Parts: sequence; structure tokens; C-alpha cells
Amino acid sequence: MSMEPLVLSLSDFEHLPIFKSMKKPKFVKSLSEIDLFNFRMGLLNCAFSGREGIPSDLTDYPPDHFETAISSYVHTDDKIKGMFLVKPNDDGVLEMVLLQA
Repeated sequence: MSMEPLVLSLSDFEHLPIFKSMKKPKFVKSLSEIDLFNFRMGLLNCAFSGREGIPSDLTDYPPDHFETAISSYVHTDDKIKGMFLVKPNDDGVLEMVLLQA
């Protein structure tokens, strides 16, 4: 089994069959819609939900440190219950930093 990272372009990703007919649920929001306080609270919710290995410095960054057009969060029951955070690395390739739901 190869340990090479999986690299897809955004156009490759959005053309996968599963995404062609899929609509985004209303409770999934773009990271561009969140303020700093709720972003940090969402990260804490993810950490306290039992997820291990969340980088401790994530709360040091504002939401726009991440790729806000792709990064998202799940907001249900007046609480952020999941986050998908990606950011570009030094080569401009987007890397997943957190996936918690």
C-alpha cells in the first residue's frame, strides 16, 4: 500500500459521481460565514467530542487562515458539531488540517 498523498484538483473533486447530484444541506456552512468567536468555539467542541490529534494551535488562527471557499462547518442545535478545514501548503496544494463530524 502506497503512502503517497492523494492529490485531486478542485475540478477533479467536483466531477466525482457522488457530487454531481448532491446538494449541500442547509446545516453545512462555508467557513467564510463564521466569526472568530464561533470558529474557536467550534474547534473546542470538536476537541471535546473525543477527537484526538487536533493540533493545539488551531485556535491561534482566524478562519481566513484556511481556504474559506472550501473549508466548512456543521451547525445544528445552535452548536458547531463538525469542521472541515483545509489550507494551502508552501507548494499551493490544499492540505486537510481537520475533518471532524
